[in-house]
Amino acid sequence: MYNVAVIEDDLEMGALIAKTIKKIDLPVLVSLYEGPVSFQQSKDLADIILLDVLMPEMNGLEAIPMLKKSHSNALIIMHTIKNDADMIFQAIKAGAVGYIDKQSSGIDYLTVFESVLRGGAYLTPSVAFKVVHFFQHNSSKFNSLTTREKEITHYIMEAKSYNAIAKELNISVNTVRMHIKNIYGKLQVHSKFELINLNKIQ
Repeated sequence: MYNVAVIEDDLEMGALIAKTIKKIDLPVLVSLYEGPVSFQQSKDLADIILLDVLMPEMNGLEAIPMLKKSHSNALIIMHTIKNDADMIFQAIKAGAVGYIDKQSSGIDYLTVFESVLRGGAYLTPSVAFKVVHFFQHNSSKFNSLTTREKEITHYIMEAKSYNAIAKELNISVNTVRMHIKNIYGKLQVHSKFELINLNKIQ
């Protein structure tokens, strides 16, 4: 018997999800919680956690580390209408093994659960497409950088200051700033933080 925790602040939606899961050809005990804190306070066991992202009690992405700590063996699957690439990667990096777009028609929960229980991962087709598109799009953007821009990006990843980069490359600080402005434009980022996160995903 597998314990499945559905964490969903829309209880009507959660009840429909739980009802659907109970019909699959797998021995499951499904419980519904309106937030990650409510689930944690219940002290209930869980083999699989279906976790929404946008919840008033606590953001699902913020909840992943907490749930991984309290339920280290549980398999966390994001189950949400929010499926932009950045959110998908944040969830996976935090420890989620699946990402389901709730708006997808005919979600096959048996396939989802069997995939993750076998040690795999699961993305609904619309989510998988966004992941593929993200890598293809950003790969071409990185290829558009000049050799010098790639060098500067590398130093930014090492948390070097503009002055340190200028000294390393024997150029002026103003030239470093000019290159960074060009890098931001080509990669469509607006800060060092965004640039570093984009590089980590590559």
